[in-house]
Amino acid sequence: MVNRAFVSFALTCITFCALAEDLDYRNLHNNMSKATDPDAENAAPHLPKVIEDILLQSRPLDDGQTAEQNETDAADKGDEILSKLNTHDDSLNAYSSSYTFDKLGFRDGVKMAAGQDESNIGFTLPIDKMVSSARLEIYVQQTEAMAQRHPHLKVKLNEQELGTIPLTSKDLTSYELTVPTEYLSEDNSLVFQVVDDKEFSCLIDYSDKYLIKVDPKSHLDIDGYILSLDPNLSVFPLPFLDSYENDKTTVNFVLPQPLTPEVVQGAVMLASYFGIKAEYRGVGFNTSLDTLPVGNSIIFGHPKQTVAGIELPDKAGVYMKDNPFYKPYKNVYVVASSEEDFINAILALTGSEKNEETNFLPIKSYPKEIHQPYDAPYWISANRKVYLHELLRKDQSLLTRGFFHAPLDIAFRSAPDLYQIYGSPSDLFISYEFPPDYLDEEASGLDVSISGNYLDKLPVNKKGLLENLWRLLGGNGRENERHIPLQPTYVYGDNELRFFFDTRLKRGTACDVMRDTNIKSVIDEKSYIDLSNSVHFARMPNLAFFVGASFPFTRYADFSHTAILLPDHATVSELDTLFNLMARSGNATGTMVSADKVYLGSQILNEDQAVFRGLDLMVVATLKHREYLQRLLEGSSFELNSGDLNIVEYGMFSLKGGLLSSLERFLTGDFRSENADANRYVRTNSAWRGFLSLISPFDRDNVAVVVTATSDDELSRLGDDLDNREINKSVTGDLSVISGQDKVMSYNVGDYIYQGEVSTAFKVLFFAGKHAAWLCVVGFFVLVIFSIIASRCLRKRAQKRLMVAAGK
Repeated sequence: MVNRAFVSFALTCITFCALAEDLDYRNLHNNMSKATDPDAENAAPHLPKVIEDILLQSRPLDDGQTAEQNETDAADKGDEILSKLNTHDDSLNAYSSSYTFDKLGFRDGVKMAAGQDESNIGFTLPIDKMVSSARLEIYVQQTEAMAQRHPHLKVKLNEQELGTIPLTSKDLTSYELTVPTEYLSEDNSLVFQVVDDKEFSCLIDYSDKYLIKVDPKSHLDIDGYILSLDPNLSVFPLPFLDSYENDKTTVNFVLPQPLTPEVVQGAVMLASYFGIKAEYRGVGFNTSLDTLPVGNSIIFGHPKQTVAGIELPDKAGVYMKDNPFYKPYKNVYVVASSEEDFINAILALTGSEKNEETNFLPIKSYPKEIHQPYDAPYWISANRKVYLHELLRKDQSLLTRGFFHAPLDIAFRSAPDLYQIYGSPSDLFISYEFPPDYLDEEASGLDVSISGNYLDKLPVNKKGLLENLWRLLGGNGRENERHIPLQPTYVYGDNELRFFFDTRLKRGTACDVMRDTNIKSVIDEKSYIDLSNSVHFARMPNLAFFVGASFPFTRYADFSHTAILLPDHATVSELDTLFNLMARSGNATGTMVSADKVYLGSQILNEDQAVFRGLDLMVVATLKHREYLQRLLEGSSFELNSGDLNIVEYGMFSLKGGLLSSLERFLTGDFRSENADANRYVRTNSAWRGFLSLISPFDRDNVAVVVTATSDDELSRLGDDLDNREINKSVTGDLSVISGQDKVMSYNVGDYIYQGEVSTAFKVLFFAGKHAAWLCVVGFFVLVIFSIIASRCLRKRAQKRLMVAAGK
């Protein structure tokens, strides 16, 4: 791979030279290629082929042209849209980003203990950016014993030394290093090496007495410029989303006014695609209504419709063109007439068959994929054993090298409503192997945890008297496999299995052994996780399911049993929130949202309620849409009074929700003790955002989730809230209110139902198990009735026997 900095340096030099001579590189190359004498003045200087390809395929920025010349050039090319616009901004656009170690996946920072002389961080940089400057700021802390040794910390980037820092203080201290841009590339390795005496580098100590920690808030700051690329749909999702980018990306969507359901459907589908591609990085959206923002933008509309001052082509399809106002940015135009055409346009844009360079994709029909419940490709199967190697990313393996290494984290997703009915817990089977020599076998082990819950420490050797005797006689006493029971509460939406080979060396182990990376600790490929003894069953509504996996909407990954509702004149904050939720859904399931039904405005709520039967409802609307929300909240524990949300206090004999619901609450002793507290909290907070969930007002077998806030400003903060792991953990029940920076209050205030794939007999037993008092009452009455019946039968039998005896 050609070094990024060398490419950047060559691009910079050639660009400025070409501007000085009023030539772009392609003209320069053509003139040079005509030279027959290699020693002539105009003979072409040698450049690496990759640089020539970039320069020859990229479009010059026309820095020397006027706006009128740009318009003339566009008209000469037959581009009727861009020729109408004043392309006055030709300047290169600055780029800057800050990568904290936390964002790079090192949430605990970097730790180096005695005997561990170095540790490294891997990261990537976006490929469509030119870096002009970079600096590294690290925050280092050490123990008091370590500080007394006065160590030095050497920092290297891609095998090139950035500097050596003397560590003198035990307190958290900041150090700044300049990073030469020629050291950077697409894939990078940042190495921290402890420089001390040889005795320390060979010291074996596991007490953390000698410890250096680089804080996760340490960061690498990058400044540079955005490169201008030719309009090319074959590289999509570039330039909107770069797989080499480590930071969260924001995508610009431009929608026409007034909104139509098919346009929103197209944007919803594409938002879910970006969620899939963003993976762990995250993606957000900046929606504009009939306004073109600065940056790369995706514009949705109908043929010949004018959106943000741009008349769309009269032929349906997907186009990529230069942004007419802000170079070097690009616009993608998704032009279609119907919901089906928008879906097919997005499928064309995101499909894998875009092999040739093109700036236009026609719309064609695609076969419709029918999804079944719980078939999301990202969700682990609950019907079979799933081997751990199936869950690995491409850059992961089930082995670790050497004696000092990071934990192995295996992330996987599951349906959040898994429930265990009968038999033993779910099974995690681990087959593993430790190195044969040098280990302190009693202290070493394999630590296993799931989603922060510690499960077990698997030993190196088998335990027991006979095993110890066998090992003393020279037999093999190694433990190499173990079944670990998994409680169903541990497997929940987003999960992370963590394996850490705690390999502790014997005292006096040679120093070269400590550095030997040829030694491996291995988890065998026959290791698996088995959830096949669980079923899908849960109490709904449950907002924890929603924020974790967009459930229950993702029960069908394509949202084929979901209706998305937006109020009249939806604001950009409401649209941004909707698209953020769609991206989270795509990220959770690996499937684009393509079969949902989008409804705009309140008219449909009053005219044709039958369309909502059998559908779960996702509603995004702030509290200012009072009448709209009031219709959706009818019969629930939520009410709107003068634009404020109130929580109904049921009491013991309330008929709210109907007679059957009231009777059920009375029989189960569910008197909603949290409602008064919830109502008090909501009414005394003037600014908040959050979630309401309730049984659908149109079908009591389905659920509605209302994403709302007191204002658009509050609603716009919800996307960042959902990126916060601590906030996500706190969202539960059927009402969650987020106020201030990160304060979350959750309550259970409304009616609920049970959904799942279980028999009626199990539902009866489940109810009995939840309400033991009523089980006793029912059992008592059953016993009384049985006693009465048995008494009458016995009395009749006795009378009959006496009559027979008297007759004799």
